[in-house]
Amino acid sequence: MIKVHHAGKMGDLIYALPVLRALARRHHDTIHLTTSGMVVPLVPLLWEQPYMAEVALDDTQPYEIVNYIFPNWEYYKAGEGYNLSCQPKYFEPTCPASWTWAAAWVAGVGTLEPSDYVVLPSLVNHRRWTYGITTTNNGKPQRAVRAAVVAPECETLDIMLPRYWQTVIDALAEYGPVLVVGMHPAPPYFHCTDLRGLITLPVAARLIAEASYFVGAHSLPWHLARHSEVPTICFQTYRDGLYRCIPVDTGCDWIQPANLNLVLDRIHTHFLPKEVTYAERQCLRSSPLSSVPVS
Repeated sequence: MIKVHHAGKMGDLIYALPVLRALARRHHDTIHLTTSGMVVPLVPLLWEQPYMAEVALDDTQPYEIVNYIFPNWEYYKAGEGYNLSCQPKYFEPTCPASWTWAAAWVAGVGTLEPSDYVVLPSLVNHRRWTYGITTTNNGKPQRAVRAAVVAPECETLDIMLPRYWQTVIDALAEYGPVLVVGMHPAPPYFHCTDLRGLITLPVAARLIAEASYFVGAHSLPWHLARHSEVPTICFQTYRDGLYRCIPVDTGCDWIQPANLNLVLDRIHTHFLPKEVTYAERQCLRSSPLSSVPVS
């Protein structure tokens, strides 16, 4: 069993999962992961993944970052396991910029293979099964109702005004049900089913994996969506320093709030029949749904 220590938040761990899968592939073994208590909600989902044997929580020391470094990053001695927590090596001049490639460099795994980037295969399989099966009743195909998912919360980056998210919800609601996921049931949103604070993370992950579309802030639900093959938009302001957070393991459609109309256009383009003309799309963009002023 391959021992790995990674103390961080859930999103931090998601960036490192391709490296854990690469280690499992290279050593023909499974991973014993020790991580921080910040990852508790994600653990049941990690247990589902075939390359993960055990997940342990280290509650003997608090999670903290001092000058960008986790003070207790040297969890294993040389030869005992892999230390992938935030450490000085991540900030050496030769370290790759991407958090994922940086973790691969620290672990010494070399080039990651495409299969290493499929870090949540249980969610991918869930989606492919859900969308790959057609059921019939008396010879008539049954159309399954698929909900879009919106995740407006962000813990560490800028939080956008509710009116932006309501506009996105209204656009998605033209094509079917909309679910809102997160932890905090405020502010209120309309024309949707608000599940914030009502479901666990593994349940939210399944809803996201089945979603017809996903729009969310830079947060864990966005990570789950992009790793589940869901059409996804990261709707988030960008600032200097976030270049390390741009994914290299999946596509990344990152749109800032000043480009709200582009988000709406992507939504309409996804759901409307291909034969809809460009002029008709422009009419949709000038509808009340896209008239919210932006700054």
